[in-house]
Amino acid sequence: MLAALLMMFFLGGAAVSGSVLTQPMLDDIDERVRAAVTDPARAARATAELEGLRAELGQFEKGFGNSSKSLAKLYRDHGADAVELRAQLDTLDSEWETAQSRALDHRFALRDSMTREEWNEVFGEP
Repeated sequence: MLAALLMMFFLGGAAVSGSVLTQPMLDDIDERVRAAVTDPARAARATAELEGLRAELGQFEKGFGNSSKSLAKLYRDHGADAVELRAQLDTLDSEWETAQSRALDHRFALRDSMTREEWNEVFGEP
């Protein structure tokens, strides 16, 4: 995980969000869910979970951007040591794990709001 984060930080540039799930992906999933889930109550639950995912992703991207700035500052600081860099990376790793755990909770809640057929329509093979 640490190596992946370092590669994204040093090689990714501005296009790297730090997450596997992106806002455009959520927009696409949202459209497909709205088309597949016709029951209003289940559709509302599914939409609420997608909004939760969207908020989680936004919060993580903001934190990732802030830690990117902190890491860049530490990297340029001649007096910074490995302990400081590791502490920043450990914090980022912990935040990523927490965000992924909450994203999984939303994923399972989304699944529970849909029938198997609706799920397959949204996420099945094209």
